[in-house]
Amino acid sequence: MQDNPKVLIFSAQTDTFMPVLAPHLEGQEHVIVTEEAALTDALNAFQPNIAYSLSGGGISKDKMRPILAHPSVTWFTNGGSGVEHLQGHGRAGLTVCNMAGVLAPYLAEFALTGLMMGNINFPYHKAGMATQRWDATTWTSIVGKTLCIVGLGSVGRDLARQAANVGMRVIGVRASGAETPHVAEVYTPDRTDEAVAKADLVAVHAAETPDSIGLIGPSTFAAMKDEVVFLNAARGPVVDQMALTDALRKPGRIRCAILDVFDIEPLPQDDPIWGQENVVVTPHMADNVPGWPALYAECFAENLKRWRSGEPLSQVVDLNRGY
Repeated sequence: MQDNPKVLIFSAQTDTFMPVLAPHLEGQEHVIVTEEAALTDALNAFQPNIAYSLSGGGISKDKMRPILAHPSVTWFTNGGSGVEHLQGHGRAGLTVCNMAGVLAPYLAEFALTGLMMGNINFPYHKAGMATQRWDATTWTSIVGKTLCIVGLGSVGRDLARQAANVGMRVIGVRASGAETPHVAEVYTPDRTDEAVAKADLVAVHAAETPDSIGLIGPSTFAAMKDEVVFLNAARGPVVDQMALTDALRKPGRIRCAILDVFDIEPLPQDDPIWGQENVVVTPHMADNVPGWPALYAECFAENLKRWRSGEPLSQVVDLNRGY
């Protein structure tokens, strides 16, 4: 901690959060950089101790990396939960924080809504409207069914709470294997196939790390029950997309898939997933609620208060683990 730290803000979307953040920077020496081309000069001239960055608006996530490398920066906050773009760029003397948990309730609500919709098989009936198909399919209550959550971070834990509240039995996969509230059984990632085999519904919420890429692969889909409801609102590479596509094409394997993330985004127009009747594609919007940049700014401002008072920071990330 320093008595008068310098703060750098790097984002092309400052209009979405500076009205919230500005009052917390009054009397604080700070600089705002809105273009990638100006970042290096700003870092060298201003020598910031603290930096906050929100991607988008023409600034991609990888453009944050020079901030982490700059020796004057001792604390960096990523405007988002995922830090896969920062892995391998940590160094001694640098603390990195993220926004884990800030939007977790919304993302969990999106997931639960999607799973309930898939359980009743709304996509089948939506597709049937094109041919005026009148097919009164049967469905069974979600109450008492088993949900396997792959990834019990902040989102997974919130989903577990919400799912338990509607009467579902929840099991999950967690890197540590630690006991988790509302989760009846916790498995380590090497037992993912064993876990999903017990589930009627599977929701993926694992962070993208070197260890989790392709975690949901051919053997995992083969282990799932017939007519499983599958959801991925984590990161595309956590799921082997070719194995997913193969499973979607097999009659009776996947009742419905709700897919919010993909290997390539936007999902290419020629990708076969677009043509699957049992799929709902959403454009990486599971936590796209109004005012989310301002919520991130509030989180950063609260951490800034902690930093000034010498208190431990929240949402500290281990870049070696990726979360």
